[in-house]
Formats: sequence, structure tokens, C-alpha cells
Amino acid sequence: MPALDEVAAVVDDVLGDQRDRYTLLAEPGRYLAADAMTLLTSVVGTAVRGGQVWYYLDDGLYGSYSNVMTEDVHPPILALSELSGRDPALEPVTLAGPTCDSADVIARDYPMPELDVGDVVVSPVMGAYTSVTSSRFNGIPATPIVMP
Repeated sequence: MPALDEVAAVVDDVLGDQRDRYTLLAEPGRYLAADAMTLLTSVVGTAVRGGQVWYYLDDGLYGSYSNVMTEDVHPPILALSELSGRDPALEPVTLAGPTCDSADVIARDYPMPELDVGDVVVSPVMGAYTSVTSSRFNGIPATPIVMP
């Protein structure tokens, strides 16, 4: 994520000499709260559809990844094995949620290592506008929030 001064520099460049004529207001929620939560999900199923591997996770667009659909925000998604320092081979996959709804697709052509059912997937920076906008679509319970 770019630092705040990097974003401000782009805004200053765009406004140029006119920047003193404007007051810039920004809603800082995601900037302030995104780092407050890391989402851990598990692979609950796999399939090959249209020649591409699909991994089904136990959370999706109707859960903690709701901001993908509602705000077009695409959080980073890493296999837990990628955080171990190994450099696994990555292939484009489709990541989908658990609801059996055709819209419950978190990411398409997303680079991931090979995963098995039970493997953990990590999404950092999920502390803003994620679980708060989730629903219980198709009877899927809310993802539990655990605080240390």
C-alpha cells in the first residue's frame, strides 16, 4: 500500500497550481483500520473448471471478502506456505467462496501455489469494511473473530 505522502504527491501533481483552490477531504477508515485484522481461511474444496484449478475457501464474497464485490477492493491473498520463506511455483487459479452461488468468486487468474483441502490462506489488511458488511447468505455462519 502506498504511504500517505505518496498519495498526497499524486494529488498535488494532478491539481498543480490550482491545489490552493480546493480542500481535499478523505475518509480514512481503510487507511487507519486495515492493518487491524488478518483473515485466515481454509481450502474446503478443489475442482478443475474450464482447464483452471478452482479453490473453494470457507469464507467468500458474502463473508469477509464482501468488499471485493461492494467496493472493488482486492486484498492480497497468500498461501500460508508462501510465508515460510520458500519460493513455490505459482499458477493462475480461481478462488471462490463456500456458498455455491455463481457470484461468490473472490479472484480469477490469481497466482497461487498448489493447495490441498485444509491448507490455510492468509489475507492481511482486512480490518476495514470486511466482516462488518458480511451476511449469512445460504446459512453460512459468520467467520469468527479472535482477538489475542
